[in-house]
Amino acid sequence: MISAGLIVLLALIALTAASFIVRNVNYASWDAARVARAGFIEKQTEINGSILNYAKGPDNGPQRRKTMATIGYLTRNEDGSYKGELLTLSHSIPLTLVPIEKTKKDAPNWRTMSGRADYA
Repeated sequence: MISAGLIVLLALIALTAASFIVRNVNYASWDAARVARAGFIEKQTEINGSILNYAKGPDNGPQRRKTMATIGYLTRNEDGSYKGELLTLSHSIPLTLVPIEKTKKDAPNWRTMSGRADYA
């Protein structure tokens, strides 16, 4: 005679196997339904013979900032030059921009100086 504990164990194994099979058979359609409920549309493209699926989302996300990060501050001097700093997370670089006369068509318009360094 089979004990009650063995019957419960066999029932749990059968239930686990059945849920595993159902999930593996239906996961793609379930996930596609979740994506559609979120407002996304599935698209497909071919690149070099490979087909890629992707989702195009609704325009209800956060608004993008249209300004760039400021990494420096310059102040215009009376002589037309600019003086200020270039700021990064780890450096604060003094910077001076001085206008120069062009000697050639492709010559630079500004001389850039930082401390003793001079970059044309």
